[in-house]
Amino acid sequence: MQVMPKVLGLGEEPMWEINKASIEKLKTLIEGPFQQFGGKDLYPSDVDKLTYLFYSVTKGHRLENGNKRTAVILMLMLLASNGYWVEAKSDEIYRLALEVAKSQDKKSAEEILNKFFIERMRRVSWFGLLRNIRRALLRQRWDATMKV
Repeated sequence: MQVMPKVLGLGEEPMWEINKASIEKLKTLIEGPFQQFGGKDLYPSDVDKLTYLFYSVTKGHRLENGNKRTAVILMLMLLASNGYWVEAKSDEIYRLALEVAKSQDKKSAEEILNKFFIERMRRVSWFGLLRNIRRALLRQRWDATMKV
């Protein structure tokens, strides 16, 4: 079975095949931002967690295909589950994923991500979040040529 992100308008190319190995890799990726050492979070703020998650999924290449697309989806899920939204058009998120993927070192990628999240993250109510999702679906579609 292939994961096809048609609902999000992310193109037709399969992201990764669902099997036991891919589920374990995904589980590891999702648990990463919540690591602790000595009882303290390694990534204490929401921005730190988002930055770690986006970077590790994009640059880690743990999935056979669709790492950047998976990073975007996980970012949106983490934001939504914590009552946040990111004010950015789909092409801006696409460019962010490409910029992180092309970054030469972790520090520069983290600076890019931190700046993006600090400037673009907004706390929203659930109704506001649903309204933003509806607007995004109505106004913005990922162009088929913009494959993340």
